[in-house]
Amino acid sequence: MKSETFRKILGIFMAAAITIGGGFSVKASEMTDDETQVSEEYTVDTETEESTEAAVNNIESLGVGSFKSFMDYRAISAVGSVQYELQQSAVTGEYGIRTYNGRFMVAVASTFGQAGDSIDVVLENGTILPCVIGDIKAGTALMGGDGSVVEFIVDTPHIPSEVMQMGSFHVIFPGNVASIN
Repeated sequence: MKSETFRKILGIFMAAAITIGGGFSVKASEMTDDETQVSEEYTVDTETEESTEAAVNNIESLGVGSFKSFMDYRAISAVGSVQYELQQSAVTGEYGIRTYNGRFMVAVASTFGQAGDSIDVVLENGTILPCVIGDIKAGTALMGGDGSVVEFIVDTPHIPSEVMQMGSFHVIFPGNVASIN
C-alpha cells in the first residue's frame, strides 16, 4: 500500500525515532478503487544500534528525501571550527555548490558522520553524488522540517534560478535519497 501520504508520515516518525531513540508503530488505512479497506501497520524499533543503522541506510523505504535544500556557505561563521576551515579550502563549483577535493559539500545529520568525512549520497535512480560533510544539520535530525535529508552548501548568487525558485536541488538531482554511505 504505502500511499505517498503514508510514506511521508512514516518518514517523519522514523526521523523522530532515530533522533530521540525508541520506537513507534504506525497503522494506516485507505480505500481502494473497489471500495475495499486496506490497512498496513509499520513498526520500527530503534533501541538497538543495528536497527537504527538499518533504518538510516534504507532511507528509500521512507519515501522521503526528494527535497534537497541548500544553505549559503557564509552561514558557517565559527572561526576555527572544522566546518569553517573546510570552507577556506573549498571552491564554488557547478550549480553554485561548494566543493572540497572535487566532492559536493553538504550538511547532513551527525548520524552519517562528522565534518570532513567523505560520503556518497545514492539516489533511487542509481545516481551517486560524491560528497563531503561540510556541516551538521541543526538538531542532528535525520531530515529537516522540509523533508530534506541532504542540504547542499552553496554560494547563493551562483545557484541556478530554478533551484532558487523551488528552494531545492531536486530539479537538478531528481528522486529520493536511497542511502548515504
